[in-house]
Amino acid sequence: MCEKSNKKVVRSAVKNALNRLRQDGFSALKLPERQFLAVFLMHEEIRNGGIFQWFTNPYSDYAAAALDFLRNSGDEERLDVLTKASALFPAGKIPPTTKERHACVASWTDGKIQSLESLDEQYYKCCSNIYEGMALFASKGCLKE
Repeated sequence: MCEKSNKKVVRSAVKNALNRLRQDGFSALKLPERQFLAVFLMHEEIRNGGIFQWFTNPYSDYAAAALDFLRNSGDEERLDVLTKASALFPAGKIPPTTKERHACVASWTDGKIQSLESLDEQYYKCCSNIYEGMALFASKGCLKE
């Protein structure tokens, strides 16, 4: 699938998922749709402002679903980076609510926060095209009702 069609497929699937999210809420989405939307929102947050931004914004409430998408799609490189970043939280798990994450982040030293910068760089250097995996997922009909 060419890059232009990948973007079109992903854009359409994201639009549909965002509409359902707005109408019904995240928990009402089917599991594949939650994972697909969560990984898209995660990736866009990280591209925009890094892992720290993702951790401190509400979309990382869906972190478990995003990591499951990476795991299920075989994106081991990104999964490895985010597993290292997750290690900053108790038990190595990203808390599921913004309030819990903010409490953890407030206790981090400057060194912990700075460690995310090198992980950002690793994330940005990931070789796989995340949109290809998302387009393949969407084109296989994994998001159909």
